[in-house]
Amino acid sequence: MAIVIQRNKRTNLYYAYESQGYWNKELKQARCHRKLVGRYNPVTKEITPTDGRMRRAMERKNNPDIISDKPVDNKKKEQLTINKMQSYGISAVMLHIAKQTGLLGVLQNSFPSKWEQMLAVAFYIVTHGGVMSYIEDWFDETKIDFVASFNDGQCSKLFSSITYEERQQFFKEWVKYRSEQEYIAYDVTSISTYSRNIELAEYGYNRDNEKLPMVNYGMFYGTTSNMPVYYNAYSGSIPDVASLEYMLLNAKDIGINKTTFVIDEGFVSKANLSFLLENQYSFITIMPSSKDEYHQLINSASIDIEDGEKWIKDYKVYGTQKPVLLDGNNLYAHVFYSNSRKTSEIEAHYDYIDKLQMELDKLSHSKTIPNRYNAYFKIEEKASSSFSYKIDHQKANKKLKTMGYFILLTNNPDLTSAEVLKIYRGKDIIEKHFDQFKNDLDFGRLRTHQMKTTEGKIFVGFLALILRSHMLNLIKRNEATKQYTFEKVLIELKKIKSVILSDMKQVLTIITKTQRLILASLGIDKDLILVE
Repeated sequence: MAIVIQRNKRTNLYYAYESQGYWNKELKQARCHRKLVGRYNPVTKEITPTDGRMRRAMERKNNPDIISDKPVDNKKKEQLTINKMQSYGISAVMLHIAKQTGLLGVLQNSFPSKWEQMLAVAFYIVTHGGVMSYIEDWFDETKIDFVASFNDGQCSKLFSSITYEERQQFFKEWVKYRSEQEYIAYDVTSISTYSRNIELAEYGYNRDNEKLPMVNYGMFYGTTSNMPVYYNAYSGSIPDVASLEYMLLNAKDIGINKTTFVIDEGFVSKANLSFLLENQYSFITIMPSSKDEYHQLINSASIDIEDGEKWIKDYKVYGTQKPVLLDGNNLYAHVFYSNSRKTSEIEAHYDYIDKLQMELDKLSHSKTIPNRYNAYFKIEEKASSSFSYKIDHQKANKKLKTMGYFILLTNNPDLTSAEVLKIYRGKDIIEKHFDQFKNDLDFGRLRTHQMKTTEGKIFVGFLALILRSHMLNLIKRNEATKQYTFEKVLIELKKIKSVILSDMKQVLTIITKTQRLILASLGIDKDLILVE
């Protein structure tokens, strides 16, 4: 039995109800019985028992000896007041999500003495980001049943206490638990820092265009579950193409081996292809257009690429498989063509040429001309301070021949073109996860100053990313909630309050229709989060 508070929109008065959940077998839905208890005063936080026939009927039901309809003296009634009110919806929901994903069990096994604090900090990061300064205030306003409040200083000690061995143990169990055979997407992001005490922070290719030292993080994501699987940190000075071997060997140690890796064009090199093949890794990647074989494959496929049997309905493109010898390796190229893609690429092509031509007009008296103009123009110097130019149609037309096409490479002969495209398109989620991690969870900049603290904080941020990713995935898959932003979901869940009355009974504010839709999309029965 729970007490819920509801406002009457017409009279603007608040009333308290007893609410009892039950299952309606006929409707096959969760329902609830409600009984009016009294009027709630939001200023004094008192609940005044209701006068009249309803109250007297309830009294007679509870005490059959009462036969009089004489009104009860309200002064003799004890008035209930609110001792404490805290937000409860977000923490209750995220605890359910931790159970749903298996994260809770893996955390408890890997960190038996500190999983409670780690999970609470992950909840905080999902709602407030990676700045720990306000976590003590958050505990004051949030009901967390499984751990006591702590401050940002204790957070730093927690992060420092998380060892490499503990993280590896977690990853091994997490990968084992998430053992459904799904394709794994791999990519790299970098996080900048001002600190000079983080050993891995070095200058390199900064994806955020910041002139700061950084740490690189290689991350693996399931393209089916849309959930983070594993990450590892390495020096910011190591280029992406050189990181693949290091990351795959580390991933193999924790059990990521019997899968197909989806990797971006930036990781394709002769050395990496050889490494993948020698270690019998299955992979899918995009073929760089700079390869001579790229143009040969398009010329070969263009003869009959638009035959009906090559049409892939789900993606509205044509696709065909071609064997290819690349850097001495026998691979399978899947050539794709789209008329709409060709049209948009042609428009962009000529817009770019027009832009270059306008720039050249402004540079007519410049002494030096950047090499990038040579891609589409023949430039002839007339004197030391002037030049003439004209479009190189041969180069421009060569570019036109490949428009509308793209090629995916794999070493798996059993995959159809439709399957290869579906798997590769799944890697788009990795960019979304990076955006969530760096922007939504506020991990775009390392705010720690020691390597041990940094490693622990990033790990707890990874836990938060698992929770957030799974929640967002469920919300977007549901027709009733797919239009909601994640911020909207948090706002609605935060409105679900836990109320402790003067008799120490715990009750919840009433669950609204929007909140019920959100809970349903997350696979949570609203009655499961009620405080009994």
